[in-house]
Amino acid sequence: MPFFFWLYFLFPQNFKPSGSSVLHNPGAMFELGNMRFEVSHVHKVECVVPWLNDTLVFFTISLQLCQQLKDKISVFSSYWNYKPY
Repeated sequence: MPFFFWLYFLFPQNFKPSGSSVLHNPGAMFELGNMRFEVSHVHKVECVVPWLNDTLVFFTISLQLCQQLKDKISVFSSYWNYKPY
């Protein structure tokens, strides 16, 4: 079952980052660059058409994997732009 998250900007006080799990409950907190976000709503989507439900699940998983890959690659972006001279 796919899950959709709504995030909102979180101010620095009382920030406790969430783990790297795929599914998050409302209140989970994330950091992107200098900005911090908190999950405010989670929506669960189900479909009675089996192939469409499977498609939604696969799209959700692929989106999450792509986001994880993007996060891992972004760590090295500062090294790619580094010029020692």
